[in-house]
Amino acid sequence: MQLILNNRLFKAVVCVGVTLVMLATLFIPSVFAGYQPNATNRNIMNPTDDPVYYYEGLWNEDGTINYYYYPLYGDPMYISDETMFGVWDETNGEWATLPRFRYSQFPAMADVEAEAKKGNYSKAKEELLEYYLSVRYERIERTSTSLSDTSRDKSDSYLEAMARNVYPNIQGGPDQIGIASTSSEWQTVSVDITRKLKEAASEYPQLNVLVSSVDKFYTTAEVYSNQSDYKPVLKARVNGINVEFPCVMDSAIRAGIESKTNYGMDEVMIIEEHGCYENADKSYGSYDETTSRAMIVFDISSLKGTEKIENATIEIVARNTAPKGQKELSFLFYPDTSWSEDAVCWDTFVEQHWFSCNDMEAWDFVTPSGADKKGKVCGWHRDGLSTVATRFAAYGDERFAYAYLRYLMGLINGIGCSPDVMNSLDMSNNVSNCSEGLYKCMSSKYMTGDILTAFIKHYILLTEHQTTVEFGKRDNN
Repeated sequence: MQLILNNRLFKAVVCVGVTLVMLATLFIPSVFAGYQPNATNRNIMNPTDDPVYYYEGLWNEDGTINYYYYPLYGDPMYISDETMFGVWDETNGEWATLPRFRYSQFPAMADVEAEAKKGNYSKAKEELLEYYLSVRYERIERTSTSLSDTSRDKSDSYLEAMARNVYPNIQGGPDQIGIASTSSEWQTVSVDITRKLKEAASEYPQLNVLVSSVDKFYTTAEVYSNQSDYKPVLKARVNGINVEFPCVMDSAIRAGIESKTNYGMDEVMIIEEHGCYENADKSYGSYDETTSRAMIVFDISSLKGTEKIENATIEIVARNTAPKGQKELSFLFYPDTSWSEDAVCWDTFVEQHWFSCNDMEAWDFVTPSGADKKGKVCGWHRDGLSTVATRFAAYGDERFAYAYLRYLMGLINGIGCSPDVMNSLDMSNNVSNCSEGLYKCMSSKYMTGDILTAFIKHYILLTEHQTTVEFGKRDNN
């Protein structure tokens, strides 16, 4: 890849994937001049006429969060439109401010250039979107509409989690199974785990399930444990026969000052979530004792991978301690069963590789030592979160596109190109993985010229930092 910097060729070797190379040829970068996110620049997009497109924190009638609960942010303008598209001097017939785009090398961008010369940047952004819509399948392979049932089920599970700012399967962490809710009355709560039981049957003798609270509003759920008369149970239909797999151990685990306390003998497990966050001084605000989750293990050793599993559900008896409303619980598969009921505590699981947060309050799992432990950013590396972009591309379900675009715009507005959060591997993977997902969501009704332009500006900042600051370094894989 060759980038023009200060009127000379600068040859950079940056592992950012084929898509980045294609994007880079469009731009004339300048030397990276530093970057600091600014909350006052955040621009929340105006709602459309679509009645399900919310930005005011509205809830479903049953008290659960809907797919559009969190806002889709607009361009924070870390690069101005004038710098991006250029400023044309009509009197002298030349660019007073050189554009980032190489218009002369891409004749198909003539309409973008024409609007930029008029200073009509809103229209230039619309034309830019039209240009990328016309070339996206030259850049990426068209997504097939024949996703397997397993892929569809998994992307559904990810969407349910992402819509609620729950982040599963990060760096090999727990896999999202499903979400269920309970009211203020004790009741049986069930969640379908057919997909996960099929996957686990031939690999794991035990199925470890982590149950957590979805909301971060200090409301509490209570769940009867294995020590009570209302034990958790895994029910399945296998080879045409209804079978039950017993809960062999369970326990609540609580963070903060209770992180070394064992609750394995309690009859009732407490589930509540505080949510992690980043303090104003950039120090890490960790989970406190108001975060409590439950680990439940079922013995599935009698299952063989060749058996026909028709359906499977986990049933727990639970209630919401609030006087009214629903309490949503997230169920995740956690592969680690190397713990004992009478000794397990929060500290048993040093890195849970999964977390829940309050949207813009915690755009990454940041530690005081810097960018060595990640949350959402590292999720992009594994391409797990972009599952939802693939699902939109295959079937056109706008919920998936909204979730993906909201996450990317939240990242851009929240941390942007910040070396305090993203190291060189994060940045290059962010460009290569996220740009492909962006192409897949290009035709969404939630994609606008403004949002697309914000993405491209973000990629410019990332690549400039890589070539001018990180070039020549080899660290973190």
